[in-house]
Amino acid sequence: MLVKHYTLFWLNFCLSPVNQAQTNAHQKLTKLCNEEFACHRNAKKAALHLSEQLKYHRLTEIKISKKQLKPQIKSKNNSQTDWKYCYQISAQLKQDEEAIELENRTSDKFILATNIIH
Repeated sequence: MLVKHYTLFWLNFCLSPVNQAQTNAHQKLTKLCNEEFACHRNAKKAALHLSEQLKYHRLTEIKISKKQLKPQIKSKNNSQTDWKYCYQISAQLKQDEEAIELENRTSDKFILATNIIH
């Protein structure tokens, strides 16, 4: 019974940070995908920056698309319109298995040490 208790505790301990990180990463990715960037370079830099910030996940299938914004008419007399563009990111989240495995091994050592002491 004691072994089962520690096993369940270990599973909850290991999965909880990863699940929390996934929720947090998904929120950050959604926010990033809704942003409009002035140039392709800025969009790519922001995507790579977010990917490096994530502890248990990585961005994959990063695509940067050019989006045409609504035209602004200069004046009533001049029929020429001023078209503006922005860049938006689309990407997918993928779990970083190596980081998760490292976290599991680190947690496992902690749990074993705790189990021996008690």
